[in-house]
Amino acid sequence: MTLEGCGGDDAGCPVAEQNTWIQQTMQEWYLEPDQLPELDPAGFETPSLFLQALTLDVDLDPSPAGVKLDRFSRVTGRRAYERSLSNTFSGFGLLVRAEVSSRGAVFRILDVYGTFPGEATSPASEAGLVRGDIIETFDGNSVEQEFLLFERIGLTVVFGFDAGTSHTLGIRKLDGREQEVRLVAENLMPASVPLFQVLPAGDDDVGYIFFRDFDFTSVEGLRRAVAYLAERGVTKLIVDQRYNLGGWSFIVDYLANLLIGDDLADGSNLIRTDMYNAAKADEFDNSVFFSRPSCPTVVADPDSDFGQYDCQGPVTGLTGLTEAVFINSGHTASASEAIINSLLPYIDVTVVGTRSRGKPVGSAPFPPFATGEDAFCGLVLRPITFRTVNANDESDYFNGFDPDCPAEDDATSAIGDPAEASLTTALRFIERRSCALPSLRGPPPPTRPAVNLDAEHIWSYANSLARLRDEGRL
Repeated sequence: MTLEGCGGDDAGCPVAEQNTWIQQTMQEWYLEPDQLPELDPAGFETPSLFLQALTLDVDLDPSPAGVKLDRFSRVTGRRAYERSLSNTFSGFGLLVRAEVSSRGAVFRILDVYGTFPGEATSPASEAGLVRGDIIETFDGNSVEQEFLLFERIGLTVVFGFDAGTSHTLGIRKLDGREQEVRLVAENLMPASVPLFQVLPAGDDDVGYIFFRDFDFTSVEGLRRAVAYLAERGVTKLIVDQRYNLGGWSFIVDYLANLLIGDDLADGSNLIRTDMYNAAKADEFDNSVFFSRPSCPTVVADPDSDFGQYDCQGPVTGLTGLTEAVFINSGHTASASEAIINSLLPYIDVTVVGTRSRGKPVGSAPFPPFATGEDAFCGLVLRPITFRTVNANDESDYFNGFDPDCPAEDDATSAIGDPAEASLTTALRFIERRSCALPSLRGPPPPTRPAVNLDAEHIWSYANSLARLRDEGRL
């Protein structure tokens, strides 16, 4: 793996020195420092290989249920990290899944950025591509052969490439028509909350939010969505986070307060507690309690580099929310699971879809981004530094949250369409307290966990096909 700003022994920055810095930082801040092996930093060619060796046999799970190794700690380049903060990536505007069709292994389009009202367009949306379309060829070659897809059935990944590059895709539309489109990759920033609406479920009006990412841009998106639903008196809610790999923990607190903070704002109801290693616990263990919703201070601070993501109107929370249904998939992780865990002690919570990924731990960047320090040799290290528990002291979901109501991700129906299988299941459960559907179009596709290059931000270039191919992972 070649890291930006660190392509080997730069003048004054040899790899051994980079690895020594990683080792020292891990020994001080890692959640389980006593499990780190003694390794020679000079014996590894890259920082990435050294970090992988350090965490190879670490068991982050304190329960006796089984060994859960660290698959989350990462070291990356500074520019890639900064792109992830701003929720930008370069590509066509497509999220795709590898699956088997009658024509072999193909990419099924799951999400097209720019197709929702008010969302900035992308090359894919401008070309008329939609959810459910199938990509069969890439520059004239079958995607099955080009990307070895039969080895990766179930893999979900951003179809991203360097801005300015162009490729021709052979598309089979939902109605069977074939077409070729030539797309030029652009720098994109997909909306974190592109859709919210009210749907009927029996006698109830149910709120629905399609939520892509817990990033800075979601502050305003969630504010607008919840204000709209609060005005309509919603007391039951569906949060569709099937493609949401997580993000910032302060957005978890912000969303929790938007949903039930007004009802639990006496200062005694815990959202979460972050727990660090024994040497850091007294100083850094942190408990966050429900309060009336307000714009997060980390964003609202006028001196913040991210002031552009401030709230653009009054922050209004829901009142009287009694039930929340979350639509999950194997691509749901981290903050998306933390919001479920935080609400469990207080309201009825139901999970629809497939098992989530499993990440009850979190990380911090080193050097700290907020201090303005320069990256060490162009590196940003993101080790696992804490685990998160809820008011019931629960955090044992390394295996993910199993669905209460299993449902397929029906890509032949649009996101937010009540006829789509997962949303139909969620609405039916709210209306009838039953998971059963009259019929399904077929069994859910096999699920393969997404490649953990940057488990916090699905939209970053680090999770794109181009990066995977460059690193020999495809």
